[in-house]
Order: sequence, then C-alpha cells, then structure tokens
Amino acid sequence: MSASISSKVSGVRRRACVNCTSVKSKCLPFSSDECQRCNRLGKRCTYLNVVEKRKSPSSSSRTRLLEQRLSRVLALLGNQAQGTPMGGFVAQLAAEGLNMNVLDGSQFGQLPLSHGLTLQGTLDIVDRGFVSLTEAERLLDNYRNKAIEHFPFVPISSETTVASLRSTKPFLFMCIMATMKFDNCSIQHQIGEEIRNQAHQRVLMQSESTLEILQGLLIYLAWYQYFFISYEKQQIVPIAQLCVSLVQNLGLDQNPSNMRRKVDLGPDETAPGRKAARSAEQLRALLGTYCTASWVSIKFRTRGALPYTGYIKQSWEILLANAEYPSDLTIPHFVRLNELCRRICDTFGYDDLENSGMRGEFVSTMALQTLNNESALLKASIPPDLQNNLAIRMEAYLLDTLLGEVSLHDDFWDSTSTSDVFMTNNLSSSTSTRVSILFNLIRSCKSLNDAVIVYPDEELWYITFYTTAKICRSLLCLSNASKISPEIFRETGLASFNAPFMAVAAPVHDAMTVERVADLKGEAKRLQGKFKNLSSQVQKSGNEEDIMLGFSDMIWAVAAAYEETKRLEPGLLSFSLVSDGQNSSSELGSSEGYLSSTGSGNMQPEAMLDFGLMEDETWEELLAGIATFISSAIIMPPPKGTPNPLEGPGDYGVTSVVHSDTYPAIDPKNFNFKDKVVLVTGASRGYGRAMCAAFARAGTSRIVVASRSDMSATAEAIKAAAKEAGHPEPEILTIKADVGVPESVDALAQKIDEAFGYVDVVINNAAFMKMASIPDSEPADWLQTLTANVYGPYLIARALAPLLIKSELKTIINISSVGAHLVSPTLSSYQISKLALIRLTEFISVEYADKEIVSYSVHPGNSPSEMVGGIEGIPEPFRAAFVDTPALCANSLVYLAAERRPWLAGRYINLTWDLPELMTKEEEIVKGDKLKVRLVT
Repeated sequence: MSASISSKVSGVRRRACVNCTSVKSKCLPFSSDECQRCNRLGKRCTYLNVVEKRKSPSSSSRTRLLEQRLSRVLALLGNQAQGTPMGGFVAQLAAEGLNMNVLDGSQFGQLPLSHGLTLQGTLDIVDRGFVSLTEAERLLDNYRNKAIEHFPFVPISSETTVASLRSTKPFLFMCIMATMKFDNCSIQHQIGEEIRNQAHQRVLMQSESTLEILQGLLIYLAWYQYFFISYEKQQIVPIAQLCVSLVQNLGLDQNPSNMRRKVDLGPDETAPGRKAARSAEQLRALLGTYCTASWVSIKFRTRGALPYTGYIKQSWEILLANAEYPSDLTIPHFVRLNELCRRICDTFGYDDLENSGMRGEFVSTMALQTLNNESALLKASIPPDLQNNLAIRMEAYLLDTLLGEVSLHDDFWDSTSTSDVFMTNNLSSSTSTRVSILFNLIRSCKSLNDAVIVYPDEELWYITFYTTAKICRSLLCLSNASKISPEIFRETGLASFNAPFMAVAAPVHDAMTVERVADLKGEAKRLQGKFKNLSSQVQKSGNEEDIMLGFSDMIWAVAAAYEETKRLEPGLLSFSLVSDGQNSSSELGSSEGYLSSTGSGNMQPEAMLDFGLMEDETWEELLAGIATFISSAIIMPPPKGTPNPLEGPGDYGVTSVVHSDTYPAIDPKNFNFKDKVVLVTGASRGYGRAMCAAFARAGTSRIVVASRSDMSATAEAIKAAAKEAGHPEPEILTIKADVGVPESVDALAQKIDEAFGYVDVVINNAAFMKMASIPDSEPADWLQTLTANVYGPYLIARALAPLLIKSELKTIINISSVGAHLVSPTLSSYQISKLALIRLTEFISVEYADKEIVSYSVHPGNSPSEMVGGIEGIPEPFRAAFVDTPALCANSLVYLAAERRPWLAGRYINLTWDLPELMTKEEEIVKGDKLKVRLVT
C-alpha cells in the first residue's frame, strides 16, 4: 500500500471474507482461514485486514487537552484524598500517566475477577486502597475469631494469610473484607456493589460455578444487613436462590456414594467431581446453604428451597465426628434446629394459612404437643458450653416463637373443624390452653430480646442478618399478640381462671393484660437504644445512614405502627372481663378464687387487683407462674380415650393428675443431697445425663457416672447444673464399665469403695433396644437386650449391695418401662426384659429386706432418647405417645430417692403419675398390695 495515502493497514483481520462482504451475506467461520459459505460453494476465501484511519490533528489535540485537564483534576484529588482509602487509587492513576486503558469502564468500575476472568491491570480492594494490608489482617482475624461463631460454615484456618487468600480466593477475600468493614459504611457499600456485579457476571453471564463463589455469597448474605438499602431493592431471596443453584450445579446435595442410582439425569451426573468424596469445605457449604435457605424461607414465609435429606443428616454427622475447627461442633445444632423450625412452619402451613391442612383445636393441640416435645429434647441435647452461643440461643428462641405463633391464628382453634369423636365439652379449657400458649410466645420473645440486650456492644457488630431478622420477628409477634381478638377472652370466661399458672389472685385473660405483659413500646425502646448507641462508631459520608442507626429506627417503627393501629381502631383493646361490673356465674362460669371473701356468686370489681398500678416485680412473678403452667399446658400426654399405642394399666387412673414435664413438687432444688453418693449407669447421654444433672441441682456431693461411652459431656452438665442451682461443684467419678460383664461391674464397685466407701442411691439406667419381629430378629441382639436390661441390673445390685448397706438411703431404682405390660410387635426382647426387671426389683426388695435396702422399678415416661435415634427413630404409629421430657424422669427420681419408703419397695411406679398424690395413697396401696405384677385369673 502506498505511503502517500492517509491510512494504514492494522494487524487485525476483518471478521467477514471478501466474497461474503460483496454479497452482504453473514460470514461464519468454518476453519481458521475459511468460512462456511466459501467452503460450501467451493470458492477461494480471502480475509483482508482492517484499514485504520489516521486521526486528524484536531482530534489529537483535543485528546491532549482532555488529558491535561484530567491531570489537573487528579492532582487536586490526590491532595484532598491523602490518608483516605481512595488516596492510593488516585495516586496510582496519576502514576499511570493517564493511560486511558486504566479509565476503561471494564476496569475502572470493577474489581478483579478470578478463574479466567481476571482483567489485566485491575486492582483488588487492597491495591485500590479500600483497606490496607494491616487492616486486612485485622479484619480477617476478626472474622475467624469473632464472626465465625455466628455463622460457622466458612471457617478460615489460622495458617491462611491475607496474601494467600487474596491470590487463591480473591472473591471470598473480598466478601470477608466487605462484611467486616463495618466501621465505614461508604466503603462497605462500594465493595458490596462490586460483589453483586461479579456474582452476576461470573455466575449468570459466564456460567461459572465454583465453591469459592458459593462460600463468598453465603458470607455476603449472612451479614446482608450491612448492604441493605431499602426493602424494595433488597436481593435476599435471589441471592439465596443463587446459592441453592450453585449447590445443585456443583452436585453438593448429591450423595457421592449413591451407587444404586441406575439412571443419570444428564451429562453432569457422570462428572468425576460428583462421584468424588466430599471435602469438609464442601460439606460446610452444603449445610450453610441449607440453613441459609431455611432462614430466608422462614423470614419471607415461603417453602424451603433446599429440603432436609438423609444426606444432609449424614453430612453434619461426618463434620461432628471429624471436627476440624471448634466451630464445626456448632453446625449440627444449627442444622437440626433449622430442620425443626422448617417442619413447624410446614406443619401449620404458615406460608399459606388459607390452604393449611391444620384445622381444629384437637389436631392443632396434638401436633403442637409432639413438636413441642421434640423442641424440648433438641434444646436439651445442646452441650452446656454451646448454650451461651448467641446464634444458637436465637435459634432456640425462634423454635419457641414458631410454636407460640399458633395462638395468634383463629383457624387452629376452630372447634367446628374437629370431628365429633374428639369434640370437647369444655370450650374454656381449650381457649385457656390457647391463651397460655400466647403468654409463652410473649415470654419467648422477651427472652430473645433480653439475650440481645445483655450481649456486649462490641460483639453486636458480628451478629448476622438472620439474628437481626429474629429481633424484628419478636417485636412483630409482640405487636400481633397485643392486637389479638378480644373474642378469645370472652370465650374463655372465668372458668379458666382456676388454671394453676396464677401467681397472684387476679385474672390475666383479657386483652389489656396481654398488652401490658407484651409491653411492645418498652421492648422497642430498649432495643432501639442498644443499637443506636453503636451508630457513633461508624464513618459516614454526608447524610448517609449507617446500619445501626437504620436498624434502631426500624425497631421503633414497629412500635409506632402499633400505636397508629390503636389510634385508628380504638375498640381494639376495649374489652375486659371486669368491664361489665357484675356478671352472674352462670354467664361467666366458676369464679372460685376470684371473688371477695364473702363467697358471693357475683363478681366484685373491688376485689380485683389494679393492673395499671401493679408493680413490675409482681408482673415478673406472674410471668414466672405462667411459665410454670405453660409446660404442662403444651406438653401433655395424649388425652384419655384418644389413640395411645403405649397406654399401660393405670396410666390415667392411679392419680388424678398425669404429667409429661417437670412440675414444682419434684424440683430438685427442694431437696438436699449433701454428703450423698449417687451412681447412675448408662449416663453418657439422654436420660442418664439428665438424671446426673438433676441430682447435681439437688446438691449431691458425689456423683458416679458409669458408661461404655465418653462421659465428658455429662461431667460438664453436672458442673453447670450445680452452679446454676447455687451448689458447690460435686466430686465427679467417671468410670468406664460394661454392666453386662461381671469383672467390669466388680471393678466399678471396687473403685467406688476406694473413692467414697459407700453409695446411697444406685440407678440402673443402662439399657439396649433393637426393634425387630421374632422371625426377623438376630439371636445376638436378643441376648444383648436381656444382658443389658436384666443381667446388668442383677450384677450391679449384687456388687453394690455391700456399699449400699453402709449408706443412709440404701436405694436401688431400676429403669423399667410401661412396655413391660404391653405386647407391641417388634419389641418382644425389650418388653420381656423390662417385665423381668420388674420381677428382679421385687426379689431385691425381699432378699435384701434384712439389710434395709429398698428397690423400686419405674417407667421413666415416653421420651425419644438417643438410644433409638431421637424422634426420627420412632416408628410413625408410636410417635404420638412420645411426649414426655427427660426432666420429668430425672426430677422424679430425685423426689423418690430423697426419702426411704419401705412400703413402696418392690413396686412399679409410673413417673408420669403425680408423685405427691401417689404418696397420699400409701394405706390403699399397701392394703391392696397394689402396683405389682400378678397373674389375673
């Protein structure tokens, strides 16, 4: 080409060949030097290079003028930005000599992308001056030392440095820095915007699915309160769905060991990565996504996007068994608590109440009873050292509020939806239960708020978005509780006032009382102050509102909205039971205990306490009384006459009251076991651990824990229980022992003799059970059941008798079962062994009577212990009966052991019976020689 022409050929080839260009046809490549059209037509394919026009002098001069002006602007900015996060970035731009490529939008507006998308010449948040290296190290340390306990699913090892994390996982590094940079909301928002841009570009535009992106998004969403701008612009649900999609794209939710699957759904199913064993990082990401999806679905009242599967259960079990970090020990509790929360929401259909299958008071009460029992057992399984973790405590409070929310919805208490078989004639009783549940909801909400109030201010920066959502939820529940329809109180009448939760002689069943107890305005005010005080620690630009100030305003807005509702609906809380002045007992039911001393059948307003003038301390006593009643109101055995597959003789008839949870009369704090020695076998978990803790609360001086498994958790539970009850820490002797081996039992007795010289109470709790019909059973399992459940207690009684004789209480308690009186298919070995244990108890009482040893056999109640795998291990037909708590059994044993009762020796005691009432029947029981096994002819 001639040098005289005003253009030159560049080295860039045209995209269309000469032939396609001449006919204006689309040119698609067939190979590197031939297009599809020329190949098809057999023509020679020629590509020309692009002709680049020479820039005119005027254009060049304008560019130089623009560069000069920008240089002056950068110089001015550089002087003003010194010492700020933008200073380093401005200085680097100036040092580039205004290379226009640096100002290109694709680089200037974005931070670096990894995994093939890194843009040459771009800068990460350290290079751009958003954080210094020293600050990045501090923020990373804060994350792994303080933040991780609130969201344990993406731990960073102490060996990982800022440099290594920046180079290997830049997106994860950026997300951690963004969430921990809460002292400057301007910078935090800028980095947060970049996180969203990169997630969109890489996942949606480039179809990239990596574990790093998933981990980063989980962290970003966990602390989303720092990036929340407005409700209309929030992206919580889309980002959570994106996390679920990444889990599914990566195959993390699929069991890699599932070799039984014969049909693959697509090419991805056969990818080597899906068949490889999962790393701990991948398991944490899966479980973190499950919890995230659960939290988001509960907040937005939707169904869970990621179901709880057997593989998710297997995943947290693997993490628990191979805990690499201390935070791994908390993950199973987060997952299990979330699973139950989701099941509560799905059971009651909170996402769509109109189409909920739960209708009618009987069905609702039965479902609530089962779920509440599971909740109690689940919370009891949390080790003492984790019970102070705020995030786990918040999950436990969320469980309570979800159960209590049932009281807010009329459909769950519609008696017309109940079949005639289960209709109750006592309307006030069911309504009283509803009101009791309502007060439990209020108390749970206030307990949640209390936990936040006492939490150190400097630690509040690390709470997650999910915790802030629970705080808002507690206030909304209090607001809704305060607005509950007065009609439920009108239905209740005064008959329900005889409920045992009354701590003062005043009715609480009216709307004004509920509002007073909820104290929404007071709760909002103290929470608002808590978070508002932190606002001064945040750097802001202009009038920008930081998260702490915004959240405190949001808290107050809930109370303000409630006050506005009251103003617009003045009759909302106008109803009160005392408003009519005088009401006949026929209209309002029995008024016993709420009338003046004259015994008049009419209600005397002057005898009532003035709620408006009641002191706060009195209200606290009232709430404490309500809490005592709540347990029995919600957790109760299946009503007599309703299906109960484990109903035994005398379950409902021996005492007029039947319990499923602890009650004041058996509170261990009522008894003194100072200088006493108590042995519990099979005490590594479940019932045994609860028994040890109960005796510690009673002030037992020495506790012997015997088991084949690790007993460290039980020892910690004993210490915590003694401390909580105000007693000195007892001497704890943990002994590895197999009760079915004579040598092991003899060694156990010898160690107790050497350590203490005597033993007051022996509790044979060790047991074994395996469900199988006789044709399907294994002889070894049958023998093991009889060995653990009968031979073991025989060996223990024989070996420990000499030490019992030296003591004051001389008591043996054998843990039997109501199953001893039943014939339940698949439980033959277990029920036979428990029947034999009852007979063994009778023999011990007779043959050691001259030594003054007393022995009882007891039914501990039906609680889904860890021996059977929790509630999940109970077959569906039996689950309705498993409503009793371990605390009922444990505290009842303290009551029984506190005093020698020779008249009760050798007899069977169901611990669901009211024990003080049972003791009043001594003459009747002895005279009729009752509570023993006999052949009826």
